[in-house]
Order: sequence, then structure tokens, then C-alpha cells
Amino acid sequence: MVSHISIPTTIAFYFFVVFWNFLSISLIYQLNKPKYNQDFVIVLGAGLIGGEKVTPLLAKRIDRAIQFYREQSEKTLSPPQLLMSGGQGPDEKVPESQAMREYALEQGSAEISLWKLNPPIL
Repeated sequence: MVSHISIPTTIAFYFFVVFWNFLSISLIYQLNKPKYNQDFVIVLGAGLIGGEKVTPLLAKRIDRAIQFYREQSEKTLSPPQLLMSGGQGPDEKVPESQAMREYALEQGSAEISLWKLNPPIL
């Protein structure tokens, strides 16, 4: 005899599994602590507002890179170099990497070794 599982039960089970996976990976990710022996930290671009201002998402990436830079500097006296990576789209006035570098400098990170990577537009 074949038993059938109802569609609402199947959908509820699917969402339970998805939620369980999300919860599990969120908890596991909290245990992930980067090692303080990095030579470089690459910050990937994420678009610009008005073609010249970093987005809130991108600002968080840059802030996290600066935080890691300072933490490693304190613990090892061997700071990493920050690489700001981002090209220039047709609707952007400046390359993302330049806007990212300027944002980092505005945050008081003048002592940090900042590099810009401008990939070619293909």
C-alpha cells in the first residue's frame, strides 16, 4: 500500500529543512574566527550610489576590513595590506576601488596601507 504525503505537509517539511540549514550554518559561522597571519585583505566592490558613494553594504565590508587590520596589527605587529577591488561601470563617475579607498580614509584609516585594484572593463 502506498501512502501519500499531503502537499501542505511537504511544503511545511521543506521550509523546516531550509530554516534548519540556515540556523545551523549561522551557528557554525559564529565559530569561524580568521587567523591573524594574513598578508592581504581583499575587499570586493558592490556598486556605488550616484556613481561615487559607497553603498551601506560596501561600507560594512570596508569597516570590517579596517577592524580586521587593526586587530591583526595589535596581535601580531604585522598588519595586512588592504586591497580595494572594484571596476568602473558605465553609470559610475569613479572606479569603485577609488570610492572605497576614499571611504576608508574618511574613517580615519590614514595609517593603513591601501591599494586600489581596477579591473579592466570587458
